[in-house]
Amino acid sequence: MISERKGRDYLHRVLSRLDPATAARIAERDKPKVIRALEVRLETGKSLTQHLTEGARQPISGFTVQVIGLNPPRTELYQRIDERVRRMFEAGLMDEVRGLLASGIPPSAKAFEAIGYRQLIESSDSCIPAEETIRIIQRDTRRYAKRQMTWFRKQSEVAWFDGPGDSDEIKKKVHLCLKPLVTF
Repeated sequence: MISERKGRDYLHRVLSRLDPATAARIAERDKPKVIRALEVRLETGKSLTQHLTEGARQPISGFTVQVIGLNPPRTELYQRIDERVRRMFEAGLMDEVRGLLASGIPPSAKAFEAIGYRQLIESSDSCIPAEETIRIIQRDTRRYAKRQMTWFRKQSEVAWFDGPGDSDEIKKKVHLCLKPLVTF
């Protein structure tokens, strides 16, 4: 792969020559976006900027968007995360990763960057015990959930409900919140 041989800065310089407007918007270190912009330019003959301006879509009209946020108690959320990770292992997550690797998918594949996959590949390379890998995946998932909550709390349009989505009480509250918005 060119990016591994010559580096991200080289790819960004190529993009700067082929599509200066897009290169100005994309950080040099954002390799996935630089690669995607180069792919678009080389495959279509048009810059990404051209595609975005020519194909600009109008927003969908006739709908009211309501963003719902669920805010279960943190201890309950973390307990659910821990249980879910355990169930994923019991359902064969480790065998799934081994099978994907055995089928020829490289450990560097984008999909393996997801929480769970990344830790399993790292643990298989370094012989980390399964229980420790489970603990690490649980920790990393809890951290990700915390970052998501922080991001969503900054969104002013979110209607928050204190509880999990499978709670009948929360379902009723959400339904009541949405009912005035539904018109036929």
